[in-house]
Amino acid sequence: MTCINYNHPQFKKLETAYGRTLAESLVREYSMKKGLKDDFEYPNYDQISNFLYTNRKDAFDRTKDSLNINPYLDELALRRTLRGVITMLNGKLMVTRGYNQNSLIGQAETERLIYNPNVSIMNQLATEFPDVFTVKQSPSNKYTTFVEITPLTDREATKDAEIESEEIYWKVMTMDPKEIDAVKTRAIAKALGDKFAKAFNMDYELVSAEEARDILRNSETPYDNQAAFFFNNSIYFVEGNLDIDTVLHEYGHPLIKGIAKKNKKLFDNLYNQLGLTLEGLAIIEDVKEKYPNLEEDSDRFKEEALVTALEVAASLKVKGITKNDEGFQNFIEKLLYAIKQVLRGLSKKVTLAKLNENTTLSELADMMVSEDFVIQDLSFDKNDFAEFKQRIKQQWETLSEQLNFDKDNQALQTVINRTYSENLEEIATLRNTPWKLREELNSGRDILMNVKDYLKEYETIGKPTEEDLVLAMERQQKDFQERSIAFVNSITEIKVFTSQIENIVKTMKTKKTYLTQDGISKIIYYREFLKRHSLFLNDIKDTLDLETENPLMQYIISTEGIVSSALKVTQDLVKDFTTEFFIDNTEFMGESVEKYSTDRIRDILKNDGFSQEEIDVAVKTMVENKDRSLTPEGLGLSRTPASFKFIKQIAEEFYEKRLNKDTIKDFIEGKRGDIGLFTAMITPYMNMNDPLAGSFVRFIKTNLSDTETKSYQQANDMARNILPFLKAVGYNANNTKQLADMLLFVDKVPSQKEDGSFDEFEVYTFLNRFKDYRASRGKLQYDFDKAKVDGDTTEMRTASKALWEFDHNYMHRPYKKEYYDIQKIWQNSNVVEDPITGNMINVSAEDSHEAWMERQNALSTMNTYKNVHMTDIEDNYNYTEFDAAQSNYNDLYNIYKEDGTIKDPQTLGKVLVRLKYKKESQKFKEFNTNDKKVQREFEVFVKTKMSAVNINMEESDPSVFDEQIEKFIEKNFVIAYSDEYYADMNNIYKELNIIAERNKNTSPDSARLATLYNQRKILVSQSRDHNRIPDGQKLSPNQIRLLHEIEKEIVELNSNFNKKTGLTYEQGNTLYKYEKRLKKKEQLNAEEKAEYTDLVNIKGTLGMSQEDINRQRDLYNQLSELTDKRATESYVDAFNFATRDVEYASLEIQQMTPTNAEDWINNPDLLNPVLENEKASKWFYNNHIQKNIWDPTLKTRVDKWFRTTVWSVTVPTNENHYQKTTLIHPVTGKPFEINGVPNSKYTYTKVKDQYHSIPPSANKQDYVGDIIDNQFNYLPRKYEPGNPDSALDDKFINKEYEKLEASNNAQFKLLEAIKKEVLNIQKNKPQRSKLYLDLARFRQRANLELLQSGKAKESASTKLASIKSVVRSMVKKDAADFEDPSFNFKVSETLVPTDMQGSPIDRVPVRGIYKLKKNDVSSDVLRSIYNYMHSINEQETLLQLEPIAKSIQQTLTENKDTALKDINKLSSQLSKSKGVPAFITVDENRRADAINYFIKKVFYGQANTKFSDENPMAVKVSNMLMGNASRAFIALDLTSAMKNRYGMMFQSLIEAAGGKYITPKSLAEGRIWSARAVGELISKGVYSRGPKSLILQQMEIFDPITGKTRSDFGKSSSRTFMKDFMDGTWMYDARRLTELEAGLQVFGGMMNKQYVNQTLSDGSIKPLKYINAWELNEDQQMVLKSGIDPEWSNSKINHIYNEGDTWESIAKEYNISAEELKAKNKIALSDMEYGDKIIISTSKKFNDFKLKIQGVGKRLNGQMDQFDDAQANKYLGYRLFTFYKRFAVPMFLNRFQYGSTGKGVISDITTTGQHTYDWNMGELDKGYYITALQAMKKVFVDGEKYWPIMTKDEKIALRKVIAEGAMLAMLGLIVIYLFGYDPGDEDRFAKMRAREEDYGVFGYMSNHLLYQFIAVKTENEAFIPLPGVGLADWLEFTNNTTIAFGPTLGNYAKIFNDFRLMAFGSQKAVYSQDAGPYPWQAEGKYKLWNHIGATFGAKGKNYDPITAIKKMETFENSKLQ
Repeated sequence: MTCINYNHPQFKKLETAYGRTLAESLVREYSMKKGLKDDFEYPNYDQISNFLYTNRKDAFDRTKDSLNINPYLDELALRRTLRGVITMLNGKLMVTRGYNQNSLIGQAETERLIYNPNVSIMNQLATEFPDVFTVKQSPSNKYTTFVEITPLTDREATKDAEIESEEIYWKVMTMDPKEIDAVKTRAIAKALGDKFAKAFNMDYELVSAEEARDILRNSETPYDNQAAFFFNNSIYFVEGNLDIDTVLHEYGHPLIKGIAKKNKKLFDNLYNQLGLTLEGLAIIEDVKEKYPNLEEDSDRFKEEALVTALEVAASLKVKGITKNDEGFQNFIEKLLYAIKQVLRGLSKKVTLAKLNENTTLSELADMMVSEDFVIQDLSFDKNDFAEFKQRIKQQWETLSEQLNFDKDNQALQTVINRTYSENLEEIATLRNTPWKLREELNSGRDILMNVKDYLKEYETIGKPTEEDLVLAMERQQKDFQERSIAFVNSITEIKVFTSQIENIVKTMKTKKTYLTQDGISKIIYYREFLKRHSLFLNDIKDTLDLETENPLMQYIISTEGIVSSALKVTQDLVKDFTTEFFIDNTEFMGESVEKYSTDRIRDILKNDGFSQEEIDVAVKTMVENKDRSLTPEGLGLSRTPASFKFIKQIAEEFYEKRLNKDTIKDFIEGKRGDIGLFTAMITPYMNMNDPLAGSFVRFIKTNLSDTETKSYQQANDMARNILPFLKAVGYNANNTKQLADMLLFVDKVPSQKEDGSFDEFEVYTFLNRFKDYRASRGKLQYDFDKAKVDGDTTEMRTASKALWEFDHNYMHRPYKKEYYDIQKIWQNSNVVEDPITGNMINVSAEDSHEAWMERQNALSTMNTYKNVHMTDIEDNYNYTEFDAAQSNYNDLYNIYKEDGTIKDPQTLGKVLVRLKYKKESQKFKEFNTNDKKVQREFEVFVKTKMSAVNINMEESDPSVFDEQIEKFIEKNFVIAYSDEYYADMNNIYKELNIIAERNKNTSPDSARLATLYNQRKILVSQSRDHNRIPDGQKLSPNQIRLLHEIEKEIVELNSNFNKKTGLTYEQGNTLYKYEKRLKKKEQLNAEEKAEYTDLVNIKGTLGMSQEDINRQRDLYNQLSELTDKRATESYVDAFNFATRDVEYASLEIQQMTPTNAEDWINNPDLLNPVLENEKASKWFYNNHIQKNIWDPTLKTRVDKWFRTTVWSVTVPTNENHYQKTTLIHPVTGKPFEINGVPNSKYTYTKVKDQYHSIPPSANKQDYVGDIIDNQFNYLPRKYEPGNPDSALDDKFINKEYEKLEASNNAQFKLLEAIKKEVLNIQKNKPQRSKLYLDLARFRQRANLELLQSGKAKESASTKLASIKSVVRSMVKKDAADFEDPSFNFKVSETLVPTDMQGSPIDRVPVRGIYKLKKNDVSSDVLRSIYNYMHSINEQETLLQLEPIAKSIQQTLTENKDTALKDINKLSSQLSKSKGVPAFITVDENRRADAINYFIKKVFYGQANTKFSDENPMAVKVSNMLMGNASRAFIALDLTSAMKNRYGMMFQSLIEAAGGKYITPKSLAEGRIWSARAVGELISKGVYSRGPKSLILQQMEIFDPITGKTRSDFGKSSSRTFMKDFMDGTWMYDARRLTELEAGLQVFGGMMNKQYVNQTLSDGSIKPLKYINAWELNEDQQMVLKSGIDPEWSNSKINHIYNEGDTWESIAKEYNISAEELKAKNKIALSDMEYGDKIIISTSKKFNDFKLKIQGVGKRLNGQMDQFDDAQANKYLGYRLFTFYKRFAVPMFLNRFQYGSTGKGVISDITTTGQHTYDWNMGELDKGYYITALQAMKKVFVDGEKYWPIMTKDEKIALRKVIAEGAMLAMLGLIVIYLFGYDPGDEDRFAKMRAREEDYGVFGYMSNHLLYQFIAVKTENEAFIPLPGVGLADWLEFTNNTTIAFGPTLGNYAKIFNDFRLMAFGSQKAVYSQDAGPYPWQAEGKYKLWNHIGATFGAKGKNYDPITAIKKMETFENSKLQ
């Protein structure tokens, strides 16, 4: 420190009061206590008073606790604990008085503040420990009080009076950890025993087992090895068995017995109360079992039960265990709080008179543990029976002794492995979460990594690192306790993490951040973590199979309790989120419902003549009404409206359909009934009349639509980027192998065969620098794993070494090669230097490896105990298990044994190898602090530990709060110096070493000195404490003596010669005399001249130059200014203790301090008495040396005493050279500065950044391809001869790539461009979904590709194999089956070779990672990339949405499992008809099942039943039949294609007639646009390689033909006419294009009808048709024109939050309203952090309109995608049944869907049927047939009254029905009158033939047109369920057969029969008349050819319209049969 400022005003006040000496001492002590180093704080009187009080209290408590824990403490130790209270003066111990001779005032004040309180402390200690302390008042001086500390040899507790006191102290301080535990256990129990003995005014006694037998010899219950017993009103504890449980139990007996005697009613009430809790019932059962001789209703039985309850509660708290029993919890908390207070000195007195029958068990517990609890007026009859505590002692510390080792050792290893595996999976889960969530959960990852670190040394399942796993398996049979503690540490971290989770989610609940998508992602992650760990902990309990009372089991149970509590919190939040989610996502529908209803009522009331005011009141009343009862008066109407019945009907529907928070909750909780079976199984999801299912599906569909847009834009960018390179290489898509041959090679990756053996799997990979390394390394990994499974440690060691060598020779690793080169020290033999002899020692490779294993064992033990969580009492004990473990570790680097002798040669060799490694590896390492752990434990200490004892900043005494904080700092922080200090020191020593080396003396003495210095350094290093300060008390007496001998020899050798001159001191004196004489010009004789010459030569040879001497002097001066060498505190304590019996002449001698110690020992007046004392002198001579040095004051050499090195410390003189730590205060949230740095508990060794292969601060993505792949697996190193980092050879170098790289040609540039795109696709995607540079694997299907597959020389066999494989995949199980939606995704069919750790694939699938054989993989490079892009983007979105899906699943499943449900057996129909709630039954929840199926299908690829997985052949054959049937139906069928087109146009015209979504005008405009779009598609879009035109982008981004964009994604990149021709797609093109053109007409019509506003630069508004609102930007991407509301854009917009942002400023920036912003972002700006996203635009209007487009397409033409597939589609039978019928369901619903009211079908159809939710259209809807019918009935019933109030939808429906009827009638008239067609006319076909003959082509085309008219009319009549119109079609639809079999199996049977008939020459094999227009259908031709032609669609319809009409008539007639 710096000097005291004596002129400081406050110091002057203190000096006046106390005198300068005392004032200075107080200021220094006060400042040090405050942590100040370079300055002083000058306290006032009150601060000094509080400071002294705190110091005294600390000293008193410290001494008392120390003696309780360790009765062996000697005088030196006690003087330490009482520092400041007692002082050694003139060899006498006396109470510190702070004497002030200068001031009478100061003398009185000193007496009041210091002396009197110190005397009081010593008197208290002397009372409590009379065998230790004696206090005597000096008879002559009232300010002198002597203290005597009884020597250990005179104390009762000392067992060996012959052992010297310092050796006893040494013995205690080096106890084995188990001995320490035993001492602590006895001390804790004794402390509690003292408390209760005082409380009950009753003695207790500690007796031996033999004494116990004597005491109970004549009693009824003789001693039988019990831990304790209550006998004759005394409690006896048996030595060796004393513990906490025993004390609590036995002292419970007299209290409970007294209650029974004084207050029987209370006694009985307490027992009854106990029986009401789960824990109490368990206790009662336990007492029954343990005390079978006690009757259950007896008082003795009740007494034992109550005592056991008190014991259990108190014991659990003392041991830090928490019970789950909520009934018992209150008792536990109150009782254990009281125990904590007892331990802190709570004082109160209670008598039994205060007890009454209302006293609770908790209150009784509070009274019991009060320190001064006194039971008055209570006596017991002496009895001859002892009450034994019959139980098995359970001590965690001796777990290995009490358990069955063979069984439980394996069990423990099992749970360690299980815990480790669980933790690795958690880390992997976190790693594979969406990247943003992964970033936000980093704190959780830190804790998971802690668990991993705890267990990595003990688990036996993980990935090997330098043989760690081998070591762990070899340690299984030992270190049981260490592994146990490592396991408990991991459980503790889980417990901490769980507690943090609970706190986090509670905070999220308060701030409502869980209501966001990011928030629920965290909640679901935490919830699944908790669920897994709940199951995991339960499994651990089953595995360990311990008794419930076992401490470890209790700890696990307490952790389970926290997990359970946290789960409950997350469960509530999940339900809240789900509710809010549905509220948000149904809000638009709710608004639509309310608007429809209120507008309707307004129109009615307005028509009835009501005023606007009355209308507003009525509408508001109706909306706010909750009881559903309506009257005109209740609505505030002055009269009854004429159309009131319609108002009631509208209101009833509104109440049924309205969506708000209450109704959503009702739906979630099942109170609104379930959905119907038809809805659940058959109705498309987007048509489900259910707000939960419909809104969720719409939400998912919208998000995936956004993702598809993103993929489309990404694909456009990729196409644009690579197009120039494709052109440069002459890309020819018809050559299907071109790009594959140019860009790919066959790489080998590791895999396993079905039998589990290793397999090399070949995959196509983009050319890169490396090859085959994955398979080679995978084989070595497999060998290791197999040896591990076999338990063969020898093979494991061999395999581990092979892996290490492989990585060392070829692979990049986390650190550079030079770092790993050092590791060879452990594997090879070593030559090391013996520091004692200087000889070189050869250490074998075996011993070197053993040295490593011993080091690893010691490190593991130390790290295990380093993380042990101590109890409060243990914290006060100085020497812990960690200290013992650290001492053992340090001993591995010590060349000396404890006795001071050198270790044996073999052990010494291992020590030297470790020292060699330590020295050589030092340059690689640096120490870092885990700041997060420090902060976390600081928060836990303040918020948990301190709160548990009711110490908090707000309510507690500040000094008490600060005192606890200081204790935390003292325990967890150490003094450390700054980098600047070390840099200055290093620079000085570096230059001193250079000078020394330059002037190195090669004499034997110099070499010996170097050896001695090294020996001294080694010895001193063993004594350093946690602050790295030497402490001689840590060395044994022999080591002290050895150190003294070393230092003595150093002095002697140094005295032999002067380093600067190279001369001895005698020679130097002689030379000095000669030079002095020569200066005086005196002559030297010949002999003197010769001697003088020799001396000069010696000095010139061995001495230093004057320049070096001067520089050395300067450096030493700098060193002295920079540092101060002072005595250590331990030296002062040791010196004072050693000189305790020394008598000094004066009592007023100065006390020794670290600063005056050097002067003290060289003061003869002080030193001589010491040397005269035998014991003191012995210690002094062993710890000091005398040197003859130059005294600059006396200018002569003098003898001076110095401490040996172990008693000195060098510290900085500048306070700025001390390090400080800043934490965030847990209470104030402000920075909190601490002097010092966290101790080794929080530090870890880290390899320096420059030795990392990738700098830690670098972006890893920058190193992908060079050092790592994109999964961050390390790649091989380059082969560069001459480079030390080079690979061993070029074994894994891809020479083909290097050759291509060197050429840098067009092919190479294309390769690099595509690789860049492939890696960009995978950026920020889940690790397990990445392929790095492997080509996405899809099965080759294109016929051209099959023909071109295989290399030229092997093409025949390869082609054949490929074709066989394709054929086999058509009927058998195949890895790529998931490409077919008829099959479920299976992880087992995927291959991700880059995941070296075997982690499972995500449940959310990604396509293209199938385990397909190389020859089966498609070589269509571009299409494979695009498909993979689409899939991995979709997976990313689904992973982000998965938490929402899971929250919905969990909420609905929870309600399904726990519903009240079905109380009154009410049906949903009854609910609707009577207005009472309906409940979902317990047995089924179709709503939950429907949503669960949708989630399984969309998220997890599980769209089918298990039948598909178990019967792949049946499914594939069925699919093939349906495919063939489809070909037979539509291939080459132009007439059918035209019929479909006209049919779609017919439906469009009906819709246009309604005018809601399209009008006749917009439809006409759409027809023009459609023709243009299809033309552009045919001409260039189909085969486009680059970005597409605007019109095609509109078509694909809006996806009006639902699902086409997905199915065609990326197809054009490699599509050619030749491929289409070879695949036969041209046979279907006519149908596809005509249907596309017809569908696009509606799209174009809707886009032309919809207008958007564009704000121009001048502020004017310009209306634009939506179809014209788009343009291409410079990147050829479709974008919305500027000035249009961004919600109409297909791209979302987000704002990144910056500090200072306001809603208004953000709104202004984006030209939207602040209110709109707030509505979109449900979070306060104050809760946002920098970088958070604020939603500006969600593309809502774009998505809404896109859904409407698709919804209209579905209504009109039955178009559906994966979202609309009904749940029944999971059944193969349903798919067969609905083959070619699926389109009919949505078209049927468009006409007939309605919401049932339960009033009957007829009533609903004609009158009461309500609207349903349409989630595509975003509004209420009803089939237009139903709407029209109901409207017509209302008109018929009410006549002209209803017509004015008819709704728009009713008018639209009537227009559509009229238009449909009119068009059908028109078609009928045209067919009859224009074409003369009459189905009853027998000559109709002859007339048609005549028309062809008469009019030629015109007649032929007329007949075709007739067919189209008939077909369109017939098809559209099918929806009218009337006889003679569409009833037959309705009946046909219900036919339970499938039409897939007709043109397939039926036709195949015909062909087979044709062959049979032909073989037998039957005439039935040929036609007897013409069967069609083709030659092979003529009379006399074999039927076989016609049947074969029919399978390909050649049926004659296209060629001959008459044949087409005949076939149609035949088909229609068949329906009527």
